[in-house]
Amino acid sequence: MSRSVLPSPGPFPLGTDAPPTGEVPPFAPVRVRGGRSRLHRLVRHRRRVVA
Repeated sequence: MSRSVLPSPGPFPLGTDAPPTGEVPPFAPVRVRGGRSRLHRLVRHRRRVVA
């Protein structure tokens, strides 16, 4: 069991960080633009719910 637990946390982070690293720069600006508008909408809804 210890063998399956050690390789699981090791390869997972490295594998996920390696491929996205090349696709992160081009998608970073696109995700940030859409994320900001969504964040603002969520904040407004949260304020209304709290108030």
